[in-house]
Amino acid sequence: MSRTDSWLAASPPVKQAETPAHHEVTELIRRNGPISFARFMQIALYGQHGYYATQRDYEADYLTGPQTHPEFGACVARCLHRMWNAMGNPQTFAVAEIGAGDGALMRDVLACLHERGSEMQDFANAIEYTAYDLHPRRSGLPETVKPIDALESGSGKFQCVLSNELLDAFPVRRFTVIASEMRELMLDIDDDGMLCEVVGEPIDSSFATRLGRPLTAYPDGYAGEVALGISDWVADVARKVERGNVLTIDYGHPRLALYHPERIGGTLRCYRQHVLGSDPFRWVGEQDMTAHVDFTYLQECLGAHGFAPSAPLMSQADFLYAHGYEDAMLCVRRDLMRARDATDIGALQQELADLRALSDPRRLGAFLVAIHGIGVPELVATSC
Repeated sequence: MSRTDSWLAASPPVKQAETPAHHEVTELIRRNGPISFARFMQIALYGQHGYYATQRDYEADYLTGPQTHPEFGACVARCLHRMWNAMGNPQTFAVAEIGAGDGALMRDVLACLHERGSEMQDFANAIEYTAYDLHPRRSGLPETVKPIDALESGSGKFQCVLSNELLDAFPVRRFTVIASEMRELMLDIDDDGMLCEVVGEPIDSSFATRLGRPLTAYPDGYAGEVALGISDWVADVARKVERGNVLTIDYGHPRLALYHPERIGGTLRCYRQHVLGSDPFRWVGEQDMTAHVDFTYLQECLGAHGFAPSAPLMSQADFLYAHGYEDAMLCVRRDLMRARDATDIGALQQELADLRALSDPRRLGAFLVAIHGIGVPELVATSC
């Protein structure tokens, strides 16, 4: 299961697992009183006992594009090649991937460039691809994933900063609307000793402007999330890119679709062992948590630093088709028609299914791709 399914796992309330991260949260509340959901999410995902600090086999919980098929990375490689061409084929084209995990996307991008031979030889010689992650995982690559501290402390500049499924895991503040007022949803401990949400104080009015509509447009009980950290992250990226592009692949929506009055329950999702759930308190530190990205806000943050769209906001499916994905599909279909051995047929059928999953509009294909540039020409519509 990818992290894109829109249904929620239907299950009766169950006792919350007494994980180390759950214990850390409950002890914090007992000492200091209710905490924000953002504080909880920071501990559950990034703390000492958090999901990204302790889990090493994310594929057991969800699948991303690079884990689904190498063609995802090949399409990213072709897009990077077009960025390089648009910039006039500079001698060095430095790429930083943030949130790279075990480096699967880096592996597939570089493999594509080497496999294309003379067609991309000059670009293959120019590209300097470095992958970073908060908690780098073991990889069989000679190019290892570096800790994010190495990026923050380095003085080098990049011609492209890219991320895939990064911003959706930024901590969020949860809110509810009551009598046209935006109130924060806080975490407390109920009479049974279990974590629960309680309505807190009104949220600063600046957060209400993030919704794109007046609060009177939302029904009582409307709940949602406002991501924190995106503005600071963009500021860090802007310091690393003086001339180049920021390529962001994630699932989310433009603001008015994300905060639509009919989307009453928000977009918070939990993933564990390929099961999608809605209870963030059941397996604290042992499940992934995400919330959809506000791509309008991302564009506003980038615009404040001089970046402008290099291409229209598009779905991942459209991005793939613009970068050679259909040729890969046709190649596998042709091989399948020619195959005679049962083992080969089975393998090719599975590969075709994996390729289709990348563009499935119900899952990975619904991701959005945003490309913003500074000091570079727009990418032609037929390319990106």
